[in-house]
Amino acid sequence: GAVVGAAPPLIGWAAAGGSLWGPNDAAHAAALAAADFGTPAAALAAELAATPAEPYLLAGALYLWQFPHFFALAWVHKTDYARGGYAMV
Repeated sequence: GAVVGAAPPLIGWAAAGGSLWGPNDAAHAAALAAADFGTPAAALAAELAATPAEPYLLAGALYLWQFPHFFALAWVHKTDYARGGYAMV
């Protein structure tokens, strides 16, 4: 499915040593930990701002690509599917 097809960038990013939540390096993490944000919501917002966008953008692009890709292939091969007894969308 689309979610499983979009997971590899997240898995690869985490396996390569990147963080999927919060800062990627120790210096940035220490600065966030030492800062006084006043409220838990402000601290959460700062941590979210330090979260890398790249793995989520790649996963989102792959997720959104799954549907037009599937429908285009289904349209091109609809006669083959019909001969095999499969009804495609």
